[in-house]
Amino acid sequence: MRRPEPSVSPTVVRSLVPLRMDRLPWTSFHTRLVAALGVAWVLDGLEITVASSVAGALTDANTLHLSSTAVGAVASVYLAGQVVGALFFAIAQCFGAIGPIFYGHLIGNGGNTSSLFLGYLIGAGVMILGGVVELLLGIPAERRSLEAIARPLSLLRGATVPRAAGATIAFSPDAHGTTQGGGQ
Repeated sequence: MRRPEPSVSPTVVRSLVPLRMDRLPWTSFHTRLVAALGVAWVLDGLEITVASSVAGALTDANTLHLSSTAVGAVASVYLAGQVVGALFFAIAQCFGAIGPIFYGHLIGNGGNTSSLFLGYLIGAGVMILGGVVELLLGIPAERRSLEAIARPLSLLRGATVPRAAGATIAFSPDAHGTTQGGGQ
């Protein structure tokens, strides 16, 4: 007995692209891509290893002397920061891909001068908006050390930073607003 042929709905799209891609030859590009992904995988594993090995040192009395709950909270914030960073990276990539498509359609080949002018006007508006945001939210950081811009978190409870050898570094701002480290 013969089975009836399934009817194909007009919304189903059959593609031969995966089959065509499988027939492509392996090139040096593929080798570099696999090598780059391997290096990224190894570095990601190293980052997790370093982050988890630091957790034990954070509870030591000679370092920050955090409780186990605080170390767990630090690890949770670390993971949440990775997730939020990946989310914003994905959003930025979408905007990075949409921008050239949008401007390409808007400007076209340059024959329509009104759409070309509109494209330049929108680009200028985006640049002006970026400048205004920088003026309102920007931090004057030119020729200043990081410690002069924001106090290190380790200095919130005291004026010294523990070092591995037991010596401490005392931070004090100099006349230029930069921070000089001195110690034993």
